[in-house]
Amino acid sequence: MFYEVLQNKTVQFVACLSSLAMWLGSFIIAAVKKNTICIWLMVGAHTTQNAIIGIKTGKRAGLDTLTSIAKCYCYGFAWWLPLLLKLNKEGK
Repeated sequence: MFYEVLQNKTVQFVACLSSLAMWLGSFIIAAVKKNTICIWLMVGAHTTQNAIIGIKTGKRAGLDTLTSIAKCYCYGFAWWLPLLLKLNKEGK
C-alpha cells in the first residue's frame, strides 16, 4: 500500500511542493528574523541524504551525479524515496 501511495503523481507533487515551501520558509525566516538556523538545518538534512542515498539512487536510475544532487537538495526524500521503491520493485 505504501508503494502505491508514493507512486501517486498528486502525492509526489504535494511532497515536492512541501519541500520547496520549507526552503522558501527558511529563507524568509533568515531574511526577516536574521536567523539562518533553518537554512543550516535544511542544508544539513539534504547533504546527509545526498551522501547516504540520494546520489546512489540517482545513479541506479541512470541519472548523472549533478542531477541527483540538485533533485535531492530541492526535494529531499520526496524525490529519492518513490524512485528507490520503484527501482527495487523493478529489480534494478
